[in-house]
Amino acid sequence: MRRIVPILGALAAATLLAGCSADDQGAVDAALAWDGAAAGVAELQCADLQTDWSEDATTRPERCWTFEESDGLPGAFAAITTSFSEAVGSEPTFGPSCAAWTETQRSLGCQARWTVGDTTALLTSGLTLEWLGSMVEEDPAADILDPTLTATHELTLWIGGEELEEGLDQAELFYTDPAA
Repeated sequence: MRRIVPILGALAAATLLAGCSADDQGAVDAALAWDGAAAGVAELQCADLQTDWSEDATTRPERCWTFEESDGLPGAFAAITTSFSEAVGSEPTFGPSCAAWTETQRSLGCQARWTVGDTTALLTSGLTLEWLGSMVEEDPAADILDPTLTATHELTLWIGGEELEEGLDQAELFYTDPAA
């Protein structure tokens, strides 16, 4: 399920930033220049997360990072969102929100979205496939929903126009709990 939003974003982001205004371009430049290290995330090539996100792919995130948390994704994602908001100079138009979670069950993903003019920046997070695989391979298999386990998450940045906005209303049904 955590792949729902990245897939929706990927399908919607086929034509990125065609003819954006100066304000839009300033927001895009700020988003692309964000230094995630200050928020505790490590940048990597998007293809390191999924092979179909290679540099020559027509549909892939603009940038990718990973980060670890062991005390709840919503708190970690809220801190990342605050840092990103400071860089782009505006608050999200949606989120930060996460998939339902409790103190005994980990959230599987979060998202936040910023819109400036006709341009949208979308940050999504979810457990990395590599981390999920390593937990399943343990003997006995680890409970991946245990929020006290240190988990590795991916963080992806998608940038686009109207085509990125299409389909995101469905994500708002999935990401219902505020990140805090």
